[in-house]
Amino acid sequence: MDAVPVVDIPQIKNRKSKIQNYYIHIPFCEKKCVYCNFASIAKHSDLHFPYFNALKKEIKSFISNIQVKNSGYISSTSLPPNLPTSLYFGGGTPSCVNVDFLIEIIEIFKSIKNSQSEISVECNPHSLSIEFAEKLHKSGVNRFSLGVQSLNNSELEKLGRLHDANLARKAFKLLQKAGCKNISVDLMFGIPGQSKKSWEKTLIEVAEEWKPEHISFYSLSIEPGTPFAKWRETKSWRWPTDEETMDFYWLGNKLLSKYGYARYEISNFSKPGFESEHNSVYWDTNKSYVGFGAAAHSFYAFPSRQKRRFRNIKDVKEYIKRVDAGDNFRTFSRKLNVREKAGEEIFLGLRRSKGVKLKETHLKYFGKNIKQQIADGLVKYLDDKTIALTNRGIEIANVVMSEYV
Repeated sequence: MDAVPVVDIPQIKNRKSKIQNYYIHIPFCEKKCVYCNFASIAKHSDLHFPYFNALKKEIKSFISNIQVKNSGYISSTSLPPNLPTSLYFGGGTPSCVNVDFLIEIIEIFKSIKNSQSEISVECNPHSLSIEFAEKLHKSGVNRFSLGVQSLNNSELEKLGRLHDANLARKAFKLLQKAGCKNISVDLMFGIPGQSKKSWEKTLIEVAEEWKPEHISFYSLSIEPGTPFAKWRETKSWRWPTDEETMDFYWLGNKLLSKYGYARYEISNFSKPGFESEHNSVYWDTNKSYVGFGAAAHSFYAFPSRQKRRFRNIKDVKEYIKRVDAGDNFRTFSRKLNVREKAGEEIFLGLRRSKGVKLKETHLKYFGKNIKQQIADGLVKYLDDKTIALTNRGIEIANVVMSEYV
């Protein structure tokens, strides 16, 4: 059954409403990292084939039938031209599946592919091969995101990663050898036992020697239900304090700026012209994106009254079953009221270095909050209509943004 029922998706009425950004979720890993609470499963290679069959069915249905009739089923109206602007394969670990599965997905999009599309694939050093990288690069992938996290073997061992520092170095060189001219490297700070010296050493090697076009770094987050959440209470590791973690963050900012990287979002840095097209969409409530696959999230930013978030069901087996049967597999968030929409626009926009341009609705509902945060030194005006986080605001960003939820 090719037509997959979809519930309550708004109609596209003009070209400003077109969808240009797509996310493909690959939920498979060789091993679940001990800090990870993402929607992924390990050691289920038996599900790869049926999952990609269901994924292709979902995507083909959407691409060939984007508008929705009042009946709630997809109707046959083709997509606007010059799509997508971005196509992103995330996970999980996309590099742990057969590369031909990913290429088949890319081929589906080629009929609407913009020659300037940013096509990204996440990969991990332990599962990356030259064949994987070369085949994807040849198929049109022009951006790889490499999950390095650290170049300190003790830290990598604590994180439960399957690679060591030397394998990470080889993986980066492999991507360069495959011809990729846009590589992003993911790093992590706040790891148990991590010192300022080890963090600095990792940053300098990556920025000075590797010179990737893009670097993301994140503080280790202890998520409920993960082994790390238990270990936080039981292991005698030296856990960085909040003050040390923020020192790591600002050291990262200082060093990357020295090596020519500009911060365009709290955790993302790039050389000029290499900001992630796809990731930037997530912080802009005027742009839509659609996620395909189990647990994938989507956002429709069409007429403002119709802005809506939804996601696919998380369970991989249930996702396959429902898509194959033609049953509904999406869960919708409730519709936001005007105040909630305004708040969402502010707190997502504040993640960006360029800030958020204020509207009348922002000032109507949150003017007092903004005024108080400016007085407290957490938010500042970049110009007479645009606000952004100060350094202090970045340090307690979750607290600042919580006032707009």
